[in-house]
Amino acid sequence: MPKCRLMLAAMLMLGVATATAAQAQGVAAVPPRGDAPVFYIKLYKFSHQKGESIKLTKTENAISGGFDNKARSIRVYGRWKLCDGVNFTGTCNAYSQHSMQGNQELPANLVKKVSSVKFLGGI
Repeated sequence: MPKCRLMLAAMLMLGVATATAAQAQGVAAVPPRGDAPVFYIKLYKFSHQKGESIKLTKTENAISGGFDNKARSIRVYGRWKLCDGVNFTGTCNAYSQHSMQGNQELPANLVKKVSSVKFLGGI
């Protein structure tokens, strides 16, 4: 019985270390079952989370896929920093699902200006 507990404790510690290392590298944590990432940010081309969108699950130094300087609204799971310059330069704002509290619109200083996003960690 003690051997099982020791093994379980080691497995739990490995999981925590892996998640922490992923967050340090700007990558959203992935559940051990291989499901979709738990944390992501979704950028929308129109207000109220409408229109074409792109889902990001990791830090992006320069947003691609036709979304550089296009986002008007977002959906946030986890904590993310959005900046109007590449490589997290210029004006930046941090968001989490708790700070958004139902508000999905970007503030005027970032509307159609987001060029980079950085994953800051879980909830």
